[in-house]
Amino acid sequence: FPFIYARRLGADMKFCARRGLVGVDMETWRCHHASQGLNLYVLCRLLADPSRSVEAVIDEYCRAAFGKAAPAMKAYFDLCEKVTQRLVETGFPASRSEKHAYYGKLFDAAFVREARVLFFRARQMESAPAALGRIAFIEHGLNYADYAGKALLKYYRMAVLGEDPAGALQAIADKEAFMS
Repeated sequence: FPFIYARRLGADMKFCARRGLVGVDMETWRCHHASQGLNLYVLCRLLADPSRSVEAVIDEYCRAAFGKAAPAMKAYFDLCEKVTQRLVETGFPASRSEKHAYYGKLFDAAFVREARVLFFRARQMESAPAALGRIAFIEHGLNYADYAGKALLKYYRMAVLGEDPAGALQAIADKEAFMS
């Protein structure tokens, strides 16, 4: 899922660097570069030079990866960061099944619609094949969030709330088709 927390991560890295940080161990990194590559980029750039501005690092990433589409892609990452902040403010539900359903609630149809508009704008702004390929790669992360979020939410509604299984089974089939 596109949990973006680059600014928070940057602030934390700067805090730790001022106190003598010499390295980090990210054993739980989820390796979803299409969804969280910006977080990893900010982490690596600030490990190399913690005096850098977090905003400048984010801008550098967007310009280098997406060229003229940088403003639209930065707006997408900002949108993801707002959703991530909502999670920070509310926290995860206690049960595992409710937690997974919460992904579908966070990355809901309204989020996906707004994100797709930003991807459309990005493709209109840039024509270079390499940048368009990177935009498509990041959009793949959005597509995963869309399919997986729907499947998890509908499965929860079926398994826990006893709702009609047809919607859950179709959402799971759609996710499986996307993944293959």
